[in-house]
Amino acid sequence: MTPANDFSRACDALLEFEELYNNTPSANHSVFSLEIQKEELKALWLKVKESFDGYSRNLSADEAGSIAMRSAKTRYQDCYAAYLTCAALMGETMHNLTFVQQSSSTVNPAALEC
Repeated sequence: MTPANDFSRACDALLEFEELYNNTPSANHSVFSLEIQKEELKALWLKVKESFDGYSRNLSADEAGSIAMRSAKTRYQDCYAAYLTCAALMGETMHNLTFVQQSSSTVNPAALEC
């Protein structure tokens, strides 16, 4: 596989992951599933970074290489935005789930007095 294909496939995988996450109802998430998803998202982002580095090193210094680099940078930035947005949403959802779990497990001592 060529570096261009590696980069393209890595970007596609991350963007598809974000789409799947965004289309999953909030009620289907748990703290544990989010931890797994966060690790997967991080692995996908690392693949994008590594494949972008490999791709950019193989570009020629001529006009065609310059055009390809601008296009790749745009795609890289799109992937970074997707990674950042998805990771932030996961973090917020985990925080909210943890808060709800802590609130529901807290017992009001005054309510126990008879």
